[in-house]
Amino acid sequence: MDHQLSKEQLNFLTSVQALDDWHCEAFQKVVQEHHFLASSPQVVEGAIQFLSGMSIDQIVELQMALDILGAVVGEIV
Repeated sequence: MDHQLSKEQLNFLTSVQALDDWHCEAFQKVVQEHHFLASSPQVVEGAIQFLSGMSIDQIVELQMALDILGAVVGEIV
């Protein structure tokens, strides 16, 4: 996968993951449903595009990384 997340897309996905520990198979749908957390529709579209190229195992790993990132950022702030 050669697509990369922008800072805004990463922040958006971290915000969505911070709301709950979503099931990996539902994460893309949850991201769509929480579009209001994003700074723009393009951020949502890019994040969904990124997720659509991932396997279930990769989404699980991404969610774990988002959990860690959210915890670290929360401690810093």
